[in-house]
This record gives sequence, C-alpha cells and structure tokens, in this order.
Amino acid sequence: MNQFLIYQFFLVVSISLLISNITYGSTPVIWNQSGHRDFLKGETRGISITGKGNLVLSPDISLILEIDEALIWCLAYDSKGNLYAGTGNDGKLYRIKPNGESEIFFEADELEIRSIVVDNKDQLFVATFPNGRIYQIKADGSHSLFFDPGDGNIDNSKSNYIWSLALDPNGNLYVGTGDEGRIYRISQNGTSSLLAELEEAHVMALAWEKTGALIAGTAPEGRIYRISVTGDLSVLYDSPHTEVNTLWVDEKGFVFAGALSKTNHGPDKPSLYSSFEASVSQTRASRGDTKTTTNMIDRSPRRLGASGSVVYRIKPTGQVEEWWKSKTDVCLSLAMGDDGQLLVGTGPQGRVFSVLERGNNTLLIDLDESQVTTLMPISSGNIVTATSNRGNLYILRSHPVRKAEYISEVLDTQGSAMWGTIRWKGVTPPKTAVLLYTRSGNTDSPGQTWSNWVGPYTVAQGELIHSPPARYLQWKAVLTTQNVETPSISSVSVSYLTRNNPPIIDSVIIYEPGVYLHTPSPDLMEQKDLPSQISVQITGRGNPIAKKIPTGLRTYKKGMRTMQIQAGDPDGDKLSFDIFFRGEEEKVWKILAEKRHNSSYSWDTETFPDGYYVLRVMASDFPTNPPSRALVAEHFSNLFLVDNTSPRVSQINKTANILSFQVQDAASPLFRVEYSLNGELWKVIYPQDGVTDSKKENFEIDLGVLEVGEYTLAIRARDTSNNTGMGKRVITIP
Repeated sequence: MNQFLIYQFFLVVSISLLISNITYGSTPVIWNQSGHRDFLKGETRGISITGKGNLVLSPDISLILEIDEALIWCLAYDSKGNLYAGTGNDGKLYRIKPNGESEIFFEADELEIRSIVVDNKDQLFVATFPNGRIYQIKADGSHSLFFDPGDGNIDNSKSNYIWSLALDPNGNLYVGTGDEGRIYRISQNGTSSLLAELEEAHVMALAWEKTGALIAGTAPEGRIYRISVTGDLSVLYDSPHTEVNTLWVDEKGFVFAGALSKTNHGPDKPSLYSSFEASVSQTRASRGDTKTTTNMIDRSPRRLGASGSVVYRIKPTGQVEEWWKSKTDVCLSLAMGDDGQLLVGTGPQGRVFSVLERGNNTLLIDLDESQVTTLMPISSGNIVTATSNRGNLYILRSHPVRKAEYISEVLDTQGSAMWGTIRWKGVTPPKTAVLLYTRSGNTDSPGQTWSNWVGPYTVAQGELIHSPPARYLQWKAVLTTQNVETPSISSVSVSYLTRNNPPIIDSVIIYEPGVYLHTPSPDLMEQKDLPSQISVQITGRGNPIAKKIPTGLRTYKKGMRTMQIQAGDPDGDKLSFDIFFRGEEEKVWKILAEKRHNSSYSWDTETFPDGYYVLRVMASDFPTNPPSRALVAEHFSNLFLVDNTSPRVSQINKTANILSFQVQDAASPLFRVEYSLNGELWKVIYPQDGVTDSKKENFEIDLGVLEVGEYTLAIRARDTSNNTGMGKRVITIP
C-alpha cells in the first residue's frame, strides 16, 4: 500500500469512526486468495482455473441441443457430419444434422441406449440397456436386430447387459457384456463368436491400441485387460478400485483409464450393483409405458463413485501412474484435445478438467448440469460435450469466451468490519481487461439485504473498497477479451479492520502456597517432603491443574504464591494484565502488579497479614490498539488463604507414663506432627482421633517403654501451608 493509499484508508476510517459508535482495531487484516485450492471455493461463470492457480477465460461453449431427457450416455459422428446421441430413460437415439436440426432417429424398446459406433459405411450399431441388444441402423433410418447375447445361442450363455462397443479397422464389432464378463466379436455379415471370457463380471469400456490389441476396463475388481485378436489375455493393471468405466488411447499409445468407487482389496468388497431406484419404473407406469424395467443395475451417474476417482496413464512400457485424481469429482468420460491435453468429464458437479501433465490440471468449464457423461472430439479442435441430469449437448471450442466472471467465496470477518483496499496480481495482454467489484452484507449468504455490486476497480496495485461496513464481503472479477488472448488473475487480496472485541478471560488460577516459577538461581533451596497438594503442582504428577502451569522452572519457595491467567483475544491482539488484590473484609482494591505481558505471576505473601484474599485481573488489548480504542475485560479469582503463621504446640503435660500435648493452628489444618527424643530421628505421631487434618489436635505419647533417666523431647508440627512450629519439654523417668 503506497503512502497515498495509506492516507486515504485511514482518513476514511477516521471519518467513519467519528460518525459511528463502533470501535475498530488498528491492525489491518489481509484476506488473500490465490492458487487452485482457494479459487475452487468460488463460483466460475465462464472462467477456467488453471493447474497453476490462475483465473482465465474458459473455452467458448454453446448449447447445440436441449432435449427432454435425463441422460445422454453416448455420442457418435458419421462422415456426413451428422451427430448421434444415445439417451435414457426412454431409449431414444437423436440425430443432429450439420445445419443444427435435430430429430428422434430411432427409439428402442429398452430404457437406455448405452453405446453407439459408426462404421465406414455410416451404419450405426446401437447397444441398448438393461436387456442388452444391438441394433443395426442404416443411413435411411431402417433398422434391424443385429445381435442378442441373451438368446443363449453362443455357448449357452445369457449375458444380460451390453456396456460397451468398439469397431476394429476391418469393420468387426466387439461387444463388452455382463454379468459373465464376456467379449464377443461380430463380423460384418453378423456372424458372432466369443473372443474372451474374463474373471470379471462386467466389461465396462473398450478401446483399441495402435498395435491392434483391444483394451478392456472391468468391474467389480477394477482391472484393465489387453486382449489380442486371438483372445489371449493379459492384465495391464489391477487397480485398487471397483470399476474402470472409461478408456482413451492416444496417438502415442498411452492408455488412459478412469476408475471410481472405494478401494476394494479386503474381505468386505463394496458392491456397485444394487437395484435401480423404483422411481424410474413408477414414472413409466404412471405414463402407461410398457418398456422393461426388471433386473436392472443401478448405473445412474448420481449414484456412482461417492469416494471420488482416479485417471491412470499407462505407458507403452507398462508403467502406471496417477494422471488425475479427485476426492470430490468422479471421472465419467475421457477425450484428448488437439493440444495434447487430456479432458476429463466428471460428476456430480458437471465439471470438465484438462490435464497437461501429472498433477497439473485445469478446471476448464463448470456446467449447471450434474454430470459430463461423454466427450467426443470433432473437427477444428472442438469437443462435443454431453451432459446428464439434465441431458444436453454442448460444443466446446478452442478459442476463449469474450466475457466471463468469477465470484469469490464469502469472507466472514467474525464481526463488523471497515474495508480497506482491494488489489490483485495478473496479466492483461493487449485488448483484454480485468474489472473487480465488491458487495457486503450481514448475512452469511448474499441476499436482498446485501449491498449492490460496487465498482469497477481497475487499478491492480490497489483501490479503496466502497462497499458499506459489514460482517461479510464478496468480490467478483469480470474478465474480457477482444481477441484470442485471455487475461489472467493469480491472486486477489482485501484488507480490512475488524470491530475491536474485548479480551476474554476464562479463569484465574491460584496455586498452592510455595509453588513458584522462576529462572534457575543458586540461592533457591528446594524442599522435599512437601504437603501433597503442593508437591503435585511442582512435580506435575497426579494433578491435571499442574499441567496448566506456564513455562518456567517449578520449585518450592516458602511464602511464595503463583497465579495464572487463562485469557485470549478474539482479534488475536496482544494483551497486558493489571493485577489487584483485596482482603476478604476490605473494600479497596490495591495494585499487586501492572502492565504485565506474561500470563503468570509469582509474589511473596510474607508481607501479607494472614487471612483470605481475592485477586482481580484486568486484561487490556492496548499493546495492539491506540489507548482510545483499547478494550478491557476483568475476572476474579476464588478466595484463597494466606497463612504464614506456624502451628503452636502447648499444654505439654506428663501424667504417670503418659505425655500429652496439643497442637493448634490459627488458619490452616495440620498436616504432620512428629517428635524426637534426645535428637534421634523424627517419628510421626497421630492424634487421638486418628487423622491429622484439623486446626486443633490432641496427642499422647506412651513413655512406659523408656528406661530410667532424663530425656529431651522435641515436637515439630506442620500445617498444610507448610508452616512449621516447635515445642520442647524435659522429662524424667524415675
């Protein structure tokens, strides 16, 4: 931000503060969006997101056919420029003529037309689903049943499904089927034979290699096979997925294979084949439609690949690598563009990606429809794109759109915010432009209460945002071109000041007497054999509170107390603490420490009279904010006892062979009482009630075991504050 923009920004903020009761912070927050991951969170409207994370104009795309069908499964193109589209769920085949006119060219008795191929005589071979049959359709529209794998005439097999078709250069038709994983070869005269029977149940996709071998993608084990013209089998790759559903072989002999669903190498392999939802058959019944709906396999794109998918690239040498991968988008179709980039059509968000190299993929287009089920290259580098839910046809051209826009995700500032500048980085070739706009509001999604779009902002180095203060902000980028060049945006940043929020103090913890945090020093003597509640907070054993003690050397020092503040600031501001104390019966707060930036504090209580006290902590964010905008929060500790007075030993009396005495403490319960005779080791003694835990306890010592003579008796008593009191008596045993 240059000096002029800084001056403008703070001038606007100052004026706004004068007319508003809202207190804003002083440190601008920068919201930056850049890279593929950030930009995918927004909405693309004719914008592509490149693998390097740039926003660019997407290829020009236009609708060429809008039909009343849910699904478009397959496409084919004849030598006269006619385009054919196989659909579901009414089994219709559409023909789109070069002039754009469309018609229903064929209607099957099945629910879907799953696959189409066109031979060198412009004859169509159409596979239907679910009771698979192949029809031969001539250019004049006449048709006949060409092949029915379910009639049991070939090795007594009954294949129910036809998933895929492929033609070889000699005009022989190859058919991938299920449930028995068979591939049939049908000559031009209609003679059929079994080429191969796989271990897999379903042959989902077929494609030809330049070497003359047939490539097959299968389910439910997700394998990729190579089959020779004589039926010899080999596995190119055994993937960890349940289905390889689409294939493409490029001019260099690289095999691209789309795989989907969850990993399945384990004892519980998920099944992809469940019953089709009853809604389809119910819809047909309500229309009086008699087309077969029994024994169906759910192949709706809406129900497949919930775990994302992978596109593998297999080199002619056999090396396999992941070329494209997504956890959210499922590969449904593949094609190769004229520029050598692989196109990946996906669901359920209707996206097409282009992949130049491994890990470098561009979100090319983002359609309103749910799935891109088929991609087919045609002349001049254009790609016909078929969608499902709804079933529409588009043509994707090689040149960019003239104008498009990108709408960012919504920024949530977590409170009222004053906007600063918006700036961006990018490239604008001649006759291209980038325009930015902003809008703001106080609901988490834009609606009628949001402001209108404000702009355009045209200075990439930064312009002040003119949207009104609010909690939420969104920006929009409009990219335009007057030629085949495209502008690009690599990053957009927005600065703002949030409403200053007060600090939050969660708790003020007072630790046991003598717990002390310090820097190691030779004059500090550590004491062992401490009262348990003190010991655990120093050693950290057996007490969860001890784990909360802040960084520092924990030790014991008589008379010291330690407190810890658990606090934070919603805005991330640095905090300063003022600490006050007051006795239980007192009215005036006295300062204990001020302007502390450490959340812990130890102090010497020996200058405090015995009694109960409470601490008051004031937390301020003034280290980060000007004094006029700093906010304060306060919190009180629980009452805690200061006891620096030792227990008193009294009433030491001898009656016969019994010595009795009393120990009393003014403030704390007793912790331990011991005695020693003639300087020997200390011996613990217990009171008459059996437990040393009261402020006053009575004790007795049996002297009957002593021999005749004079003895010096010493008594030592400690309370729970670790104060020690002594008593002495000289006794004579006659």
